[in-house]
Amino acid sequence: MEKKPSESTHTDEQSRFANSPVSRREFGRLVAITGGAIALPGTAAGQLSSPKTTDLYEFVVDHTPDDYAVSTLVRLDDESGFAELESAGIEIRTTTDPETAAYAELTPSEVKTVLDVDAVAALQFTHGANPFWRLDGYPDGVVFPDAIESVDHIGYEEAVAGLQHLGGHHSDRMDVYSIGESPGFYDQFLDDGDGDDVLVAEVTNDVGDEDSFREKTKAMSVLSIHGNERAGVEGGLRFIEGLLAGEQPEVEAVLDDVALVFLLPNPDGWRLGEPQFTRTADDSIEDYLGENTRGNAGVGDTNRQYPSLGWISQSNYPSEPDGANLVDDEPGIDDDVPPAVKEHMPDGLAIAEHVRSYDNLEYCADLHNMGWPETYCYGFVINGEYDLEHLHEIYELNRQIKPQFDDEVGALLDERRDTILEFLGEDEGSDVATVPFEYGTLLSTLGYSTTGSLMGWMSQSSEMGGLDVKTVAYELPAVNPAVPELVDINVAAYTVVLRELAVHAARDVEAEVETGGTRTAYVTSDALTRTSGSLSFAGTESVSTRDEITVTRGTETTTVDIAPGTNSVSFTLDPETDHLKASLRDPDGATVARFNQLRDQSERGEWFVSDPTPGEWTIELQNLKGTAHNTVLVSVDTVLSEGSGVEAPDPREVLGYEQRSYESTPFDFFEDYADIADGSGGGSGRSNGRGRGNGGGNATVAPVSVDDVADGALFRGNSHRRAYDNVVVVHAHGGDDDAYVDALDRFVDAGGDVVLTDTGVELLAAMDNDLVSGFSSDAITEQEVYVAQLTDKNLGHPLLEGTRDIQRELWKPSPIGYPADFTGASPMTVLDEGALEDAGGTAAGYCHQNVFAPVPDDPPVAAGSITDGRKSGDIHFISGMLPPANQTELHPFGMESYTASFFAQSMLTNALGYDQHRYVDGDEVGSF
Repeated sequence: MEKKPSESTHTDEQSRFANSPVSRREFGRLVAITGGAIALPGTAAGQLSSPKTTDLYEFVVDHTPDDYAVSTLVRLDDESGFAELESAGIEIRTTTDPETAAYAELTPSEVKTVLDVDAVAALQFTHGANPFWRLDGYPDGVVFPDAIESVDHIGYEEAVAGLQHLGGHHSDRMDVYSIGESPGFYDQFLDDGDGDDVLVAEVTNDVGDEDSFREKTKAMSVLSIHGNERAGVEGGLRFIEGLLAGEQPEVEAVLDDVALVFLLPNPDGWRLGEPQFTRTADDSIEDYLGENTRGNAGVGDTNRQYPSLGWISQSNYPSEPDGANLVDDEPGIDDDVPPAVKEHMPDGLAIAEHVRSYDNLEYCADLHNMGWPETYCYGFVINGEYDLEHLHEIYELNRQIKPQFDDEVGALLDERRDTILEFLGEDEGSDVATVPFEYGTLLSTLGYSTTGSLMGWMSQSSEMGGLDVKTVAYELPAVNPAVPELVDINVAAYTVVLRELAVHAARDVEAEVETGGTRTAYVTSDALTRTSGSLSFAGTESVSTRDEITVTRGTETTTVDIAPGTNSVSFTLDPETDHLKASLRDPDGATVARFNQLRDQSERGEWFVSDPTPGEWTIELQNLKGTAHNTVLVSVDTVLSEGSGVEAPDPREVLGYEQRSYESTPFDFFEDYADIADGSGGGSGRSNGRGRGNGGGNATVAPVSVDDVADGALFRGNSHRRAYDNVVVVHAHGGDDDAYVDALDRFVDAGGDVVLTDTGVELLAAMDNDLVSGFSSDAITEQEVYVAQLTDKNLGHPLLEGTRDIQRELWKPSPIGYPADFTGASPMTVLDEGALEDAGGTAAGYCHQNVFAPVPDDPPVAAGSITDGRKSGDIHFISGMLPPANQTELHPFGMESYTASFFAQSMLTNALGYDQHRYVDGDEVGSF
């Protein structure tokens, strides 16, 4: 149901917001949360009863305030009814195919007027984009009409009926079926809380040939995992229909080899926008603000509930269908799945079980909505362990998308600029949506990191419960169906993404690191290896509290006492309305996290703090719009643990799952990197003017231990001739071994390059060579940050050659056990810039510690080089790239070995003097 506009808003396009109860800017923000279904609470308009109305229609009308409208399908006996309705002042859309009918948005009083029209046979509630989808056919054969012609967003029941219709008419190319059910919000009309079907649509040639389907490369698209982010469904379903109608010849050309899979994962969040649904049976429709919602009926966010490797928040319900023992004991979802997960995430369990059934699932794209930043669409790599070749495959997809997007979508953005600015209440000077498309990581694009996402889980190794899929997500601005020109841009945008995804799945993308015949050693240490066998789970206790805080016109505070020995605490804020501002202060009074619904475009606030300071923590809550009251559910989930060995929370006590066995070491990175090093023994590389190739022989990336280095492994026998051209050190172990440090110094003096990452940067204080001497240990600091990144960069620096301005994330925290903790949990070893300059060094980038504090005047250096251009080698450093895994947080599903970003791997490649080359179907498309 939606508010009935005044006559002036029917006729005057420029005043569409003039009679709105909210401003244009607020309207734009509201629809990002509600997905377009804006309705205000009110009292039932009365008791409608007529032989011409269905029971559901009467229910909806009876609960619609007088000045709000009900989407109505008017079935007519004959075409004379059109004129009668118009003469009664009713605005209508009409059809005579497959039967005579009209569509109107009627207030309760107008319903009575329409019922008095003799030609009216029946009134029926209809919810969706196509006003006539409830008829026994589709006018003009169109199932999901163009956004410009639509009357609303696509409805859930409309989507089910439409997909079944398309599947029936294209049974050789499309299959549609349910894979499970959602937990279900409460349907007040049916008086039940049953869930709805989670649908999958598969599109390919000869879709019914099981053997052929099994062998094909699969590309999956996830359409609106967040129920209030409608662009995925809007673009995805229209793309399917257009493809089947012959509108996508490039995609049709690959369907002998590629199968497209479309997942509709969140019917609950989708359907909550319909007027008969409330969150619980006790909610009153008259007091309920009907809206689509991010999560399902069991959780606030359905995209945080998958069994990701590394850190998992104790507030999540990880959907592992293999059950508590993490072993697939029986067909389907195992009986030993923790009861809480079965209750809250039956849809997630069904999704995880189903996607594991696909062979050759290579790519998956997750389609979202966001606010309105400068960039209209972001594409980003999800948290996971990707070797360099896999990153090239993902980044090539986005590289292919960008020019298509800039051309096709950029033209629409220019053409409809005035509509965008009016919708947002922005002036002509606004930079909103001025960049059509950009891509990077989640942190580099949207500024945050997380755990438990569907894409993150799918990207993980199949040996550790994942799917080995190359995953990427996309974000478009949220729009309202009341402004169909903007919905149409979103549809066009996701049409480009889905088209390029399908075509890309058929491409053969390869990458190579050209070394120019040089050799690289990396220094190993067993001390960086992490295994599940070292964990101690003694004394784990999980405590949860739920408190409702009523916020009036002022500010309310609530406190949480954190006991000594607390491992971690998760804070979740679920406000009743959508105008909450909140902050979290530690016992010293420092603000460590903030949440602002208007700014963050999110329904709920989530904060995680690892190893919190004992004492009284304060949550401050404030209404941004000064409304009469706002009830906020504050959930606090605390984990306490005590034990010997490596103390970690027991996942059996906290989540109900066993601990998966694992071994994690960052040196796995170098084995993967060596796999795409050319090994040709030739090639030009990037010459440093010092006669690279001293090592001779084939290009090699090889391990050496601290003892090996101390015994002369970096040189040929007892000579001064280097056996390697580069040495990479990612740790400080051996820093107190004079023979080891002396060997590194001798290597630099002999013209070898040293690359220091992570705590290896500490070796600068121990080294004494022609390039660096007397570097003070006081100038080297280990800081813990939200996410390891370069917050500021000197783009002309050689370490950043071939990188892009948007790139800043160095490694992703959660898959290797580091929480997304705003107080700081991700380690970086940084340098004082003055000390670096005194040593003749230059800074490539910086990282300051507190994301909520102003950028300091002298932030520490997080990447740079020390060079002199003479005989000696160079020293390069990257403050965070390959840390060992952190085992002290909850991580039931195991651990990745490394999560170095494409940005960090490119910086390392530059430091080594190497080149990256990318090939598509055998042709080189770029070097980096």
